[in-house]
Amino acid sequence: MRRAQVLRKVVLRSAIPGISTGLIVALAISVGETAPLLYTISFSNGYPNAALTHSSIGYLTYVAYSFWDQPAVADQNLAHAAALVLVVLVLGLILLGRLIVRLTQKYSAERGR
Repeated sequence: MRRAQVLRKVVLRSAIPGISTGLIVALAISVGETAPLLYTISFSNGYPNAALTHSSIGYLTYVAYSFWDQPAVADQNLAHAAALVLVVLVLGLILLGRLIVRLTQKYSAERGR
């Protein structure tokens, strides 16, 4: 076999589950992180614009963190909804990672052991 075939059929096939799981779990962890967003950008209620840098944006973790203890019931409901969306998003990403691992290891030789 040529090097490209070995890389594609042997190395990459066995590495895809780990790579995809690592990427999806890292994305799931980064979705829940609030501290980097609090220190680098401020929060805005407005819609995103074309300026990707030096503009305030809205993000769910700030809403869930700062609105949960507000006296207004609408703010508390917004915080609960943001927390629910974050939990569902992180859970969905982790389940997607597990599904990719399951599908890519379907025909693995070690799966029967």
